[in-house]
Amino acid sequence: MSPKYILTSAGAEADLVFESEMRVHSSLLANGEHIQLIWVKFDPDGNYPIHSHPHEQISFMRQERMRLTVGDEVEEIRPGDI
Repeated sequence: MSPKYILTSAGAEADLVFESEMRVHSSLLANGEHIQLIWVKFDPDGNYPIHSHPHEQISFMRQERMRLTVGDEVEEIRPGDI
């Protein structure tokens, strides 16, 4: 299968997989040597444990809000925050 270069929110929503232990829905959209793109939706009681990645990561908050920790930095992010 060849990689997709045009990604849509409808396609990401259609490919969501539910991870019941974390109450998170996710879809791996792209996976490269140095970066990974994941579409994630949290249930209201969802929890994503603190973790790390060997590659770079960019997060974009589309709706709602959450507390995000990166290293020693902690912020409550809201729609439009990166």
